[in-house]
Amino acid sequence: MQCEATFVNKMAKLRQETEAAIHEANTRLDQAERDRAEVLHLQNTFRLSWVPDELVNYCSNSKCRAPFTQTRRRHHCRCCGRVFCHNCTDQSAQ
Repeated sequence: MQCEATFVNKMAKLRQETEAAIHEANTRLDQAERDRAEVLHLQNTFRLSWVPDELVNYCSNSKCRAPFTQTRRRHHCRCCGRVFCHNCTDQSAQ
C-alpha cells in the first residue's frame, strides 16, 4: 500500500512538472510569435531599402566619410541598408 501511494505521488509531481514545462514553452513560443509579428510590421511600415553600391562613394558614417577605393570596400548594414567602410563596421547595432 505504501509503495502505491509513493508511486501515485511521484506520478502526480511529474505531471505537474510536465504541465509547467509545457506552459513555459508555450509562453516562450507565444512571445516569439509576437516578436516576429512586430519585426514584420516594422519592416512593412518603414520599408527600409538597400542602397545600391553605385550610388555611394563615401562611408555613410558622418564621422568617417572615407572614400571607397579598390582596397576600401563597401559593407551594407542589414538594419538600415546604408553603406559603411570596414573600420566603421564592427558587426554591432548602434
